[in-house]
Amino acid sequence: MKAGDLYTLERISLLDMRFAKIIRFGGKRLDAGIDLYNLFNSNVATAYQQTYEYATNGASWLNPTAIAAPRLARFNITMNF
Repeated sequence: MKAGDLYTLERISLLDMRFAKIIRFGGKRLDAGIDLYNLFNSNVATAYQQTYEYATNGASWLNPTAIAAPRLARFNITMNF
């Protein structure tokens, strides 16, 4: 880090969780689960416009160009026999 550096990114704190249950029956195994991504639905910016355009007097400079993916749930079932 040197003098004059500009850091615009906030700390990215995303919480992902997985809940799963293993069920055994008749010599078979069933794995059932749910994956939860970005549990608290954080919308922190992950990228910014880096180009300063003199023609627009920097109107779009440091505007967010990407944000964290939204809350997502994924269900999964795996059967081993």
